[in-house]
Amino acid sequence: MANESRRKRTDGSVTVIPASYWKERLATDVVGLYNSIALRTKLYIVYAMQDEVMHFTGHHLIKNAYMINVDGNHDISKEYRAPVMKIVHGMIQNILHE
Repeated sequence: MANESRRKRTDGSVTVIPASYWKERLATDVVGLYNSIALRTKLYIVYAMQDEVMHFTGHHLIKNAYMINVDGNHDISKEYRAPVMKIVHGMIQNILHE
């Protein structure tokens, strides 16, 4: 299909991303959206610093959110999974006990 893109995953499979995703993504103010959400609720963003699929450089523009940078790729696979799961589990426990 025209304008679709393909991203190879760490397991060797290929994800096909339709052109409609990119059209919507480029029309969305991601930072504004996150900032709006953070005004209504606690917002936790777990960012995989070795993400080979999505690259985001606007972290410093997101306000009132808990930004957690972790070692990991887009799939949070292999050696990255256990440490990230521990972080997420801790976040959930904190939320449940508030």
